[in-house]
Amino acid sequence: MKRLSWKYLAGLIDGEGCIDFQRGKDTGFGLYIRPRVRITLVDHAEPLLRNVQNNFGGQLTRRKGKGTFSDSWTWSITSKAHTLSFLTKINKHLIIKKQQALFAIYWLENMCGRHKSSEGYQKIEKIRRYAYEEMKRLKRDSQRLSERAIQAIELMR
Repeated sequence: MKRLSWKYLAGLIDGEGCIDFQRGKDTGFGLYIRPRVRITLVDHAEPLLRNVQNNFGGQLTRRKGKGTFSDSWTWSITSKAHTLSFLTKINKHLIIKKQQALFAIYWLENMCGRHKSSEGYQKIEKIRRYAYEEMKRLKRDSQRLSERAIQAIELMR
C-alpha cells in the first residue's frame, strides 16, 4: 500500500475533510468535547480511505445513500494521540482549515481530559461550551484567528 504524503492529506482535509469537536454528555461530569478529524468521499473512493486508515489508524464507516445521494465512506480519528499526531504533521500544509487545526491542537495539548474537581466544574463546563461554539465559528469563517479563542480560554482558566 502506497504511503500518502502529508501535503496530499492536507489537501484532502482542506477540500473534503472536517476538523471539529465531537460533543457528548458524560454521566456525572456534564459536557465533554474532543477534537475529531474526518474525510467523507463517495463509494468508489473506498480504496483511498482504506489506505488512509491503514497508514494512520482511525475508523472507516460506510453510509448508504438515501434518495438521490450516493453511498459514501467516512474515515475518522478521535483518539487524543492519533488526532494530535495527525494534525501536527499536516498543519504546516493546511490552507483553509489551518486555524481549526491549530485550535484543535491547542485543545488536545492543554485542555483535553476529565476535570473531576467539583469546585472547577462550572468553570470547565463554561470553557468547554465556549470552545465548542468557537470551533463552529472557525468553520464558518476560515480567516478567524484561533489565537483569540486560545487567549479567551486561558483567561477563563
